[in-house]
This record gives sequence, structure tokens and C-alpha cells, in this order.
Amino acid sequence: MRGKNARKKAKEARDAATEQSNKAKAAEAKATADAAALLAAEEAEDEAKAEAARLAKLEAEAEEVKREAATIKMQAAMRGKNARTAVEKKKQEGHHIQPQPSSSPSPSPSPSPSPSPSP
Repeated sequence: MRGKNARKKAKEARDAATEQSNKAKAAEAKATADAAALLAAEEAEDEAKAEAARLAKLEAEAEEVKREAATIKMQAAMRGKNARTAVEKKKQEGHHIQPQPSSSPSPSPSPSPSPSPSP
């Protein structure tokens, strides 16, 4: 009976070893998958940070463009106001200027030749 019992014990030991080996392989596979997921998450986080930095840079550039546009608009408005003021001033000056009588007589219109009498 010892031989049968020993074979049975050996088979149980092999089965237990195989089961432990399979569990170890499964744990290793899970650890590898977890590490890959962690690495992917870190890469995604790095990409998100880089994207956030790019977005912040673009927003800053957009703000700069808005400021420049506002400055240009203000300058254009000032130029337009100055031009309108100058036109109004010229109009006002034009209404206040009285024609000055000139010291030289104005040329009188030349008489048109009268038709000569026919004989």
C-alpha cells in the first residue's frame, strides 16, 4: 500500500505545484497588466499636462491678440475722432470767415460787340 499511497501523494503534490504555478503566472500577468495600465495612466497624465500647458500658452497668446486689437481699435477711434474734429473745425472756420473786399477792382465784363447796322 505504501507505493500506491506514495504515488497518490506525489500526484497531489504535482497537482498542487501546478496550481501554485498557474496562480503565480496569473499574478505575474496581473502585475504586468497593472504596470502597463499605470504606465499608460502616467503617459496620459503627462500628455494631459502638456496639453494643458499648450492650452495655457494659446490662451495667453489669444489675450495678447485681444489687447493688441483693443489698442488698434482705440487708436483708430482716436484717429477718427481727431479727423472728425478737424473737419468740424474747418467747417466752423469756414462759417466765420467773412469775404474781404479786395483793393483792386474786379475786372468788369467786356461788352459784347454790338451788331453793326446794315445799310
